[in-house]
Amino acid sequence: MPRLPEPEPEETSYDRKVKIKEEKIRRRLDGKVILKGDEVPWEQSRQGLTKTYINEENWDQVSVPDWEMFIQRIIKHSGCHIHQGGLAIFVLEGEGYSIVDGVRYDWEANDLMVLPIKPGGVEHQHFNLSDDIPAL
Repeated sequence: MPRLPEPEPEETSYDRKVKIKEEKIRRRLDGKVILKGDEVPWEQSRQGLTKTYINEENWDQVSVPDWEMFIQRIIKHSGCHIHQGGLAIFVLEGEGYSIVDGVRYDWEANDLMVLPIKPGGVEHQHFNLSDDIPAL
């Protein structure tokens, strides 16, 4: 009886992991480096007015996949929400405060707030102190 050829191996989870890693490397080398602000629209959401530069929708186009980068315009306050943490928030303009897990933290332009990584996440909400000028 003639010997039949070995069947082609099925793709394994390891094979898929290698492909994903190779794709991430390609994106880091070939992805967009400049994202023009005038090409990114402002959008109203339940968290406020935001301009999202990087998120899951364009990770395949940018040189830093897995990041999220956006500007939030806070007129009065953002929505109260929870993140896992490990989030850096840089204040571009304005002054206000954030309530982070029940504690108030005041901020102004050029301040950086870093939310800690916590099981169950970090509840936070941002408030603008100006009646006339939005905080970014």
